[in-house]
Amino acid sequence: MRPPKETPNDNETKPQEMLEALLQKELSQTKDAAEAVGLTERYMKGVTTEQADQMFLLLEGFYGAHLQEAEAQVSRPEVQQKLIKLTLPITLEQASQWKDANLKDLLSSLLKGKYKLESAEGMIFPVVDYEAMKSFQPKVSKPMQDYIALMADDSNRPVARDAGLVIPREELIQRTLHAEKYLTSYPDSPRYDRIKQLYLNKLHMLLFGLNNTPTYDWETFKLQAEVKTELKKLAQDQVSTVTGEMVKEFLAVLEKTKDQLFVKKQGEQKDVAEVRSFMDKMEQGVDTLIRGRTTEG
Repeated sequence: MRPPKETPNDNETKPQEMLEALLQKELSQTKDAAEAVGLTERYMKGVTTEQADQMFLLLEGFYGAHLQEAEAQVSRPEVQQKLIKLTLPITLEQASQWKDANLKDLLSSLLKGKYKLESAEGMIFPVVDYEAMKSFQPKVSKPMQDYIALMADDSNRPVARDAGLVIPREELIQRTLHAEKYLTSYPDSPRYDRIKQLYLNKLHMLLFGLNNTPTYDWETFKLQAEVKTELKKLAQDQVSTVTGEMVKEFLAVLEKTKDQLFVKKQGEQKDVAEVRSFMDKMEQGVDTLIRGRTTEG
C-alpha cells in the first residue's frame, strides 16, 4: 500500500480544498478498499471536523464507485461454493487462519477495507460495514457521527431480507423515529437526502409492510386488526412527531376506505384511489412536516 504524499504535519497547514483534491486524486488511483481506508485515515490526521466530513464523503464515494467490483469478486461460482459453507459473520482473525490462500487474501482485503459479507436468496455478497466505519466518528462532526450510527444500525441488523421484515415492528418504529430525528436535527447535512430516503422506506414498511410481511390480510386486503391497534397507539404516543402525524393521516384515509388498502378485481390486486393518493403524496407530506420541526439554524 503506497503512503499518501502528505504527512500529518503537512495536513495542518494545507488549505481544505487542496487536501480534499489530493485525497480524491489518490482514491481515484486505487481500486483496493483497504488502501482507500488507509489513505483516508492518514489524510484525516490533524484536520478540522469539516475537512474530515468531506474526506469521509470521498471514501463513501469510493465505495459507491467500486462496490460492484467487490461484488464481482465474491460472486464467482468457485468463491460462492466455498463461502456458502461458512457461518457469517466472518472476522478478520478467522479469515487469516484459512488454508485457502486465494480466499484468505480476498476476504482479508475486503474486511480490512471495511466491507462485510451478507447473505440473501442463497447468495453471499459484500456490503459496507458501517459498524467498522465508526472508527471515523472521533474525527468527524456530530451530524456525520449520527449519520454513521444510523447506517450502522441498518448494517448490523438489516430491516428487511428476501422481501420480508426481519426485525420486530417495535424496532422498526424506533428506527423510523431515529431517522426522523436526524432529518429534523440536521436539515443541512450532506447526507440528508440519503437518510430521508431511508426514512421514507421505513415509513412505507411501517404502514404497508413488504411482499412477504404485509400489514394487510392477503385475502381481503384490509389492514390487520393488530397492526391497526399498533398504529393507533403510535399516533397517540408520538403526536408531536412527523411519523405520528403521517400515521394519523394514514388512519384517517383508512377510515374512509373501511381499512381497505387494496381491492381485488377479477382476481387481481388493485389500488384504492384514496390510499394511492396518500402514497403518492407521502414524500411531499413528510417534507412539509419536517420543515416545521427543524432544529438546525
